[in-house]
Amino acid sequence: MRIREVLMFLSLIFCVAPMKAQDVDLCEGQDWFAQMKVRPMQLCKGVLEAAFNNTTNAISDLQRVIGKDPKGPEAYRAHEVLLEMDFRQGRYRDALSHADTMLALRPGATDITDLRPLLSALSSYPNFTIHRKRSILPYIPTSDQNPHFAVRAEDREGLFYADTGANISVMSDAEALALGLAIRSVESKMGDIGGSSISLRVAEVNILRIGKCTLRHVAFVVVPVSQPPFNEVPVHQQAILGIQVLLALNRIQVSEDGRIELAGPRKSVGGFTSIAFDQSQPVIQMDFDGKPMLYTMDTGAIHTTLNPPFGETFPAEIHRGKAEDHKLTGVGGDTSQPSISLDRLRFTLAGNEVVLSPAVVLLKKTTAESSWAAGNLGYDLIRQTTPFMIDFEQMTFRSERGVHNR
Repeated sequence: MRIREVLMFLSLIFCVAPMKAQDVDLCEGQDWFAQMKVRPMQLCKGVLEAAFNNTTNAISDLQRVIGKDPKGPEAYRAHEVLLEMDFRQGRYRDALSHADTMLALRPGATDITDLRPLLSALSSYPNFTIHRKRSILPYIPTSDQNPHFAVRAEDREGLFYADTGANISVMSDAEALALGLAIRSVESKMGDIGGSSISLRVAEVNILRIGKCTLRHVAFVVVPVSQPPFNEVPVHQQAILGIQVLLALNRIQVSEDGRIELAGPRKSVGGFTSIAFDQSQPVIQMDFDGKPMLYTMDTGAIHTTLNPPFGETFPAEIHRGKAEDHKLTGVGGDTSQPSISLDRLRFTLAGNEVVLSPAVVLLKKTTAESSWAAGNLGYDLIRQTTPFMIDFEQMTFRSERGVHNR
């Protein structure tokens, strides 16, 4: 089994519960790309700024909201967004502070109660830092073709998976022991896509070098090597670099020959689409049949899968497809999900035509994101746009190939 046939196995580590009915006006929803065109109230402005990673302005606007009524529902929502932003940027102590404030306001918030032990454990490590310098990493062939970074972790060489779909970095217990890391247990559990759960553990890599970039105090969740996703890959490859690391690198460019450039210059040409964050998950727009819809962007997924909102929007495609059970694998094992299989579908991504073949449309919700995202955009479609750049500073996905297709 390839490493990311395990789909979104970290999806429940950090997932704030949906807002209650009385809070629906507090900037709920994922239509950031439409909202950015209007002039929203201050809370919504802060939510949008956080979604587009405009950290300084988001903090300023959300703190103003909190200052107006520190115990009100808008203040709670502001703390929630600040917690989400701090978590994806690796500022776990700040995230813990917001979690404690939220629990003081709503002691019955079980989603925050469940998250707090992990935040507490992560907060015991020094603050995550990075020194960026332009780096070019060689292409190293792997069976799944998804992006891997050659690294030095605690002065040992490794090949770690680059996964925008992972809301925190993760490694096996065998990898942690090989690196000489201290593994710490957490009084919480991690869920997977199949509904199973395992106990949480964490570890810290003191120094992680990726090319000429140096990262310090990088936190990892630790999972058993005996279970997916690491049970069939060798030690020194049993680690996934999650969104905290990738966001800190600012820009990630993949060339047509597979080389990866980090922290390089911005590109001003080519087709592009904006990126927004839903909590720690990057989201972009992709077009089908001339209609743009939202997709979670997951460089760690080998295959793109489509969610119920896609089928609801394009029922004719569902009617012409073939019903089948689709296997999803998580840390706790396999589950079968009802789906529709189609021979091929053509999309437009950053000015490029990309082809999904075969195309699998899941008929039931499997994660929180699958209730609103049209699909999980995997590397099979992303790599069809090479050379491409994921620019977390400008919050764009850009393809030089798309310059002729805009």
